[in-house]
Amino acid sequence: MEALKDPVVDELNKKMINRCANVLSRDQEFSAPEVVSYLMGWGDRYVSHHFVTIYWDSVIYNLKENYPELRDKSHREKIHTNHAQHERQDIDEDSVTTMRPKQGHIELRNQKDEYKLRPQEMEEFNYWDYFLDIYEMTHRHETLSQFVGKWFPRREDSDNQDLYCTSMLMLFKPWRQLADLKMQDESFKAAFDKFIASCPQRFLRVMDNMEYYYMSVSVLQGEDSDEEDQMCDTDLREEITDEVLMDAKRSNYTNTDECFVTRAMFFALNAGIFDESEALNVDWPNVN
Repeated sequence: MEALKDPVVDELNKKMINRCANVLSRDQEFSAPEVVSYLMGWGDRYVSHHFVTIYWDSVIYNLKENYPELRDKSHREKIHTNHAQHERQDIDEDSVTTMRPKQGHIELRNQKDEYKLRPQEMEEFNYWDYFLDIYEMTHRHETLSQFVGKWFPRREDSDNQDLYCTSMLMLFKPWRQLADLKMQDESFKAAFDKFIASCPQRFLRVMDNMEYYYMSVSVLQGEDSDEEDQMCDTDLREEITDEVLMDAKRSNYTNTDECFVTRAMFFALNAGIFDESEALNVDWPNVN
């Protein structure tokens, strides 16, 4: 027992375990994809998409600074107090500047300023396309956006209708100054309606996809729309009775499976994955 407590013996045991680990690591075999990924500099993992981080809060902050009427009512009342004025002074424009290592050096980057000062050749690029197609370009993966900050306002929210319209204009309409978003005597809603009347269809799909966040929240809160309820009346938490078991034996698909498929098709059609004519040609399972 005394030998086990000897610090010299403990140190020797640690060294032996360390040597065993080194030997195992040295003799470890690597698969061909791992070797190729290492030699090509592709990293130690595979990801299907490349995500570009967009710091959207800084853009919205700058927007509300120039258009105070876009703030909600409680914030507009609070901003007239001395405490609110002190808070505004503490917010520095440099707080939205990010630092990134590049070839052994620290690079300071401000996305909003980079977009405003983009070259003339990119005059027609909007905020969305600029960061997805130009910013941190990659040729190995499809590029997707990752917004940092509060999510976009809900389209049907009447209290934040102007903020929603302006946010969409800032994201999908090319601009260099905020005054480019609308005419001086034009409302945000009118400018937005004029824009979406001629904007590409892919931007409209992105706007629709942004609403899925609120749709998911509504579903979690038990606020399913009447349209979804009409599509499938089956309770996903139905009680397993003898009749349900007999139906399962007679068919490869249960009523719950049918409900899941129906709901999945509903969301797929809304997402534009395929149109209704393609959905009608699908061989649906025969559910008894």
